[in-house]
Amino acid sequence: MVQAASVALVLVAGIDAGDLSAWLPILLALGIIGLVAAFWFATVASHLHRDEVERMRAEFARERENLRVKAEREKTRLVRKSNKTVASETRRAESRANRKVAVAVGAASAVGLLMMLTSFMTLGLLVLTGAGSALGGYLAGRKWLPARLLPGNRSMPPETSRRRLKAPSSPQSPK
Repeated sequence: MVQAASVALVLVAGIDAGDLSAWLPILLALGIIGLVAAFWFATVASHLHRDEVERMRAEFARERENLRVKAEREKTRLVRKSNKTVASETRRAESRANRKVAVAVGAASAVGLLMMLTSFMTLGLLVLTGAGSALGGYLAGRKWLPARLLPGNRSMPPETSRRRLKAPSSPQSPK
């Protein structure tokens, strides 16, 4: 385009090849055309560069947000898995403890009955009373544990499922 403008300017001017003073205005016009074209190309290149930088910035922001969302999902998945594992282990431990208490109370009751059958009436009644008291204490302790803290209830974090609430104490009188 610059070349076409330069050729057109030289042809329209109709200058003699031997007259050097006539070439000065033509050369000045050709220089201005070249300078304007250079600034125009620089502006076009600058706009293209700015558009490319903006496109890359938007692409990187999108990628960064996708990575953030992916990391958050992974974190949530790991927390859920960890909570599920802890709850499962807690239920398993609670089940084992319940079985052990049942075996202990059953064994104590069997020993008490055996003693009663073998004429150790007082000692047998004491053992049966102790086994019944142990079972009653175990059940009363479970009653004091609110339902929201029972193992298997997923509404509370697993670390609170082992905490037992204390029985309300009687108010102390001021001395």
